[in-house]
Amino acid sequence: MRLRFSLFFTLAALIAAPSALAQSAFLNEFHYDNDGGDTGEFVEIAVADGILDVEDVVITLYNGSGGASYNTVSGADLTVGASQNGYTLYTYSFPSNGIQNGSPDGIALSTTEGDVLQFLSYEGSFTATNGPANGETSDDIGVSEAGDTPVGFSLQLTGTSATYDGFTWASPMAATLGAVNTGQTFESPAPPDPDPVEVSFADETRMVREGDTLTVALELDYNENEPSGPVTVLVSFVGGASSATTADFASASVASATFPGQRARDNMAEVTFVFADDDLVEGPETATFRLAVTSGDAVTGSPNILTVTVDDAPQTATVADARAAGVGESVTIEGVVSRAAGAFLYVQDETGGLAIRQTSGPLFDAVASGAVAPGTQIRLTGTLSEFRGLLQINGSDLESYDVLGTTDAPEPQVVTLAELAENGEAYEGELVTVRNVSFAETGTFSAATTYTVSDDSDDSGVVTARVPNGSDSTVDGTEIPEVADVTAIIGQFNADDPDGGYQLLLINAEDVGNASGGGGGDEIVPIAEARAEGVGATVRIEGVVTRAAGAFLYLQDETGALTIRQTSGDLFDAIASGDVGPGTVLDVTGTLSEFRGLLQINGGDLESYEVTGTAAVPQPQVVTLAELAANGEDYEGELVYVAGVTVDGSGAFTAATTYLIDDNSEASGLVTLRVPNADDTTVDDTPIPDGPVGIIGVIGQFNADDPEGGFQLLVLDAADIDAPAPSLDVVVNGGFEMPAPGVVTGGDVPGFALNVGGAVTMAPEFAIVDDVAYEGDQSLAVTVNGTGANPWEIEVAAEPLTVEAGRTYLYSVWARSETDGGTASFTIGQPAPSYNELGRISDAALTTEWQEFTVEFTVPDGVTEIRAPIHFSYAANVGNTIYIDNLSITPAGEVAAENPVEETAATLSVTNPIRTGATVRYSLETAGDVSVALFDMLGRQVAVVADGPAGPQERTARLDAAGLASGVYVLRLQGEDVMVSRTVTVVR
Repeated sequence: MRLRFSLFFTLAALIAAPSALAQSAFLNEFHYDNDGGDTGEFVEIAVADGILDVEDVVITLYNGSGGASYNTVSGADLTVGASQNGYTLYTYSFPSNGIQNGSPDGIALSTTEGDVLQFLSYEGSFTATNGPANGETSDDIGVSEAGDTPVGFSLQLTGTSATYDGFTWASPMAATLGAVNTGQTFESPAPPDPDPVEVSFADETRMVREGDTLTVALELDYNENEPSGPVTVLVSFVGGASSATTADFASASVASATFPGQRARDNMAEVTFVFADDDLVEGPETATFRLAVTSGDAVTGSPNILTVTVDDAPQTATVADARAAGVGESVTIEGVVSRAAGAFLYVQDETGGLAIRQTSGPLFDAVASGAVAPGTQIRLTGTLSEFRGLLQINGSDLESYDVLGTTDAPEPQVVTLAELAENGEAYEGELVTVRNVSFAETGTFSAATTYTVSDDSDDSGVVTARVPNGSDSTVDGTEIPEVADVTAIIGQFNADDPDGGYQLLLINAEDVGNASGGGGGDEIVPIAEARAEGVGATVRIEGVVTRAAGAFLYLQDETGALTIRQTSGDLFDAIASGDVGPGTVLDVTGTLSEFRGLLQINGGDLESYEVTGTAAVPQPQVVTLAELAANGEDYEGELVYVAGVTVDGSGAFTAATTYLIDDNSEASGLVTLRVPNADDTTVDDTPIPDGPVGIIGVIGQFNADDPEGGFQLLVLDAADIDAPAPSLDVVVNGGFEMPAPGVVTGGDVPGFALNVGGAVTMAPEFAIVDDVAYEGDQSLAVTVNGTGANPWEIEVAAEPLTVEAGRTYLYSVWARSETDGGTASFTIGQPAPSYNELGRISDAALTTEWQEFTVEFTVPDGVTEIRAPIHFSYAANVGNTIYIDNLSITPAGEVAAENPVEETAATLSVTNPIRTGATVRYSLETAGDVSVALFDMLGRQVAVVADGPAGPQERTARLDAAGLASGVYVLRLQGEDVMVSRTVTVVR
C-alpha cells in the first residue's frame, strides 16, 4: 500500500539521518586504562567543518554493567585541536578514573536533538538503558587497553579516509591528544546531500465545530532543491487514532491536492473537509488526519499529523426566536447575508432579519475584503443590544462567527410603505422591495441623510429613506429619482417610540431602480425562444457560460445558445479577472443585434447581467461538418465536438485567421475553422495538427449575404484542439433512460431506430420499462409476436454513432429474456449502403439472468459513422420478451487509462448515461476505507455515494441524480492509496 510505503520512508529517513551525520562527527581517539593509577584519560572526536557544529554534539559515557549512563559532556566544553582537510579535532580530559575500565563500557556520541551518531564500546558490547542511546546495542571497537598499558598511550583510529568507516582502530600506542593520530590522514568530507523536498501540514492542531468546513493548509518546502515536477499528496482521516468516526463527516474523509512543482508558483495548497452537524450534545471529539505523498519527488515532513478538535455546534435559534429573546440575551443564529457594507451586515433566515455592527475586527475585515457578502451563509453568536429602537449585535458583543458556505442572497419581500408604517418591527433587519416610491427631494443622494418618501399606499412620511454613512453604502452621490422601485433593509431610529422611526436603508446604488409600474420586470425565457424574437428584441435569458475569452462569452441552456460581446465594462472586466468563465450561470438582459449573420447581444445593448451561480459546462454535442453545413443555424453559439477533423495548414495557428477543414463528411469549405483575435482565444501560435483530430468549438457565423451560410467552428481554448470525445461512450441513451416508460415506435427512443421488416408475420412490441433494468431505472423490452425471413427483420439499432477512423472500440451490452431460450444477435457495422460488418456476436443464447456480451472492433480508415443493430427475429423468441440495457461503445483500453493507479487496485462501474439514479458497483483489492463521490466539472463535490469500508467483495451503492442538472460529472472512488474515476453523463 502506498501509504505504508510513505510511512516507512519517513521512518527510514529519520533512522538514516544520524548515520549520515556519523560520517561527519565520530570518536577519533580515547584513553581509559594504564599501568598503575589511571591518569591522562580523555576523549577526542573529529568533526567535519561546516556540516555539524561541535556545540550540537553531546558525549555520553555508559557503564556496561546495567547499561546506564554515568557522565555527559557538552560540545561547548570541548577544547579545539588540530585541523586537516576539512576535519577539526576536539578533546575533553577527565580526572583520574573519570572513564571506567571496561568489560564492557561505552561512549555515545549524539546531537543535542537526541539523534545518536555513534554508540561504541570496548571490551565487549551491551544495550543502553537510558540516555540518548537508550535501547541501542553498542558496537565493540575490537581493541582495548589492558591494566599494563603504558602511561601516555591511547586507542586511536589509523588509515586514510574521508569518513569513519574508512579508518581502523589500532592497538594502544603513544597518544596524540588534539593532534592527527599516528598513521592517520583525513581526506576532505563529501558535502551533505540537501534535505529532500518536504510536504507538511501548516498546523499541528485545529479546532472546528460540527457543521463547519475545515480548510487544511499544506506547505511544500524545496529545501534548496530544484523542482522536479508536480507533487500530489493525500490527506486521510485516521479512524483508529480519533474519537470521531467517518459518520462525523458530511464530505469525504480523504482529499488530495497537487503542488505544481514550479518555484514561481505558490507552494501552498488546501484541502477541505465538512463535518456533519448531528444536533447531539457529545462534547469535543478528535479527528486525526495523516499526510502522505502519493506521487512526485517529495517526502512528508513535520508535522505530517494534524489533530482537529471537533466541538458541538452551538444550539442555534431562528432569527425570530433570537429577536424575541430580547436585549441582553446571548443568542446563536444561522442565516444568509442580505446586504453588507462598511460597519454593517444584515443576516436573514426564513423567520426574520438582524443587524450586525462591527467597526473593526475579523468580521469587519471580511466584509471589507468581500469574503463576507450577500449570499454568505453565516453562523453568529453574540449578545443582543438596542440602539434607537434597532435590535442588533454590536461591537464586542459579537462572540464568534463562522462562514458556513455560500448561496443565493435572500429575495426581497415586496411590501408597501403602509405595511411598514403599520408593522415595521415585523420587517426590521429584513430585505424588502417597495414599488413606485416617490422622493420629495431632488438632486443627488448624500451620505448620512434622511429622505421623505411616499407610495400609492402611504404619503404620511412616517417611513423614511436613509442613506447610511459613506462607508456603509454605495448610494452617496447617485441621482435621486423622481419615482423608483427601492430595495432596502428595514432599519429603525427612534428613541421614544418602539413602534416608530422605521427607515428604508439604501445600501447598494443598484437597489434604487426604475419604477416598475407595479409589474415585476421581464421574465427569463429559453434561449431558443429569445433567438426566435429576432433582431431588435429585448430579451432576458439565463444559461451556463461554455467559453469566455477577451470580448466574447457564449451562453447556453438546454434549448440553444447566444453570443455576448463586450469590449469594455463590468462584464468584460469580469471575464478578464476570471470571475465569469466556463461554468458561470448568468442572468442576462439585452437587445439582440446581428453582425454578418451572427445573432448576439453587443456592447451597449447589454442592459444588465447577474451571476446567479455555477453549473457543469454543457457537454459538447457530437456533430459532423455535413450537419453543420446543412443546418448550422440550429447550432449557432453552441458548444460542439467534431471528430476526425483535418486542418488545411501547417506550422502554427495564427489569430484572426480562417482555415479550411475536412472530416470526411464535408470538404467543400462551407464550414471553416476560425481562430479569433488573439485576445479572444488561447489557440494563437499553437501547432496545427498533422492529421485528423477531434476539435471542440463554438459555432459562429460570418456571412453578410447568406443567412444560411458562413458557419465557423470557433476554437477558443488550446485544449480544444485534439480534444478527447466528450464522452468515452459514443452511444447516446445506451441505458434507455429516455423516454418515459411506455410502448414506443419508430424514432421515439433517442439515439435508436426501431425497425420491423415487411415479412414479419405479426409486429413485435417495443417498450421502455422501469420494472426490469440491469443498471439505472429503465431498459428496452422487445416482445416478439412473429418472425420474418431473417433475424434482422426485427431490429433495434443504435445510430448514427460518430467514431474515429482507425481506432479500436469495445462494444458491450447487457441482455436477458423473460423465459429461458431467448436468442439475439449483436452487430456493429457501417450504415447504408454498404452495411459492412465490423463486429458480431451471432445467435447469442439468453437466459432469465442478465448477461454481458462484448466484442472489440476496429474502425476502417475513412469511416467516421457506424451503427449497432440488435436482431430479434428468431422463432425461439415468439411469445418471449427480450430486455436490453447498458449498450455502450467505448475506445478500447481508455477507461482504465483514466485511473492514476493500476486497475487491479480497485474497481468502479456505473451505467452511463443516467437520468434519476443508478447503482454504483465498487471493490478494493486490499481491504480499507474508501469514499465514492460525484463531482461536477469544476471539481466540486455534489453527491456522496458511499463512505466506509470496502474489500475484494463487490459492494453496491445508490447514486441519486434526481436533483442534479444535466451535464457531465466525474464519479470518483478514493482510498488511502488508490483513486479511480469514471465519467458520468446525467440526462433529463
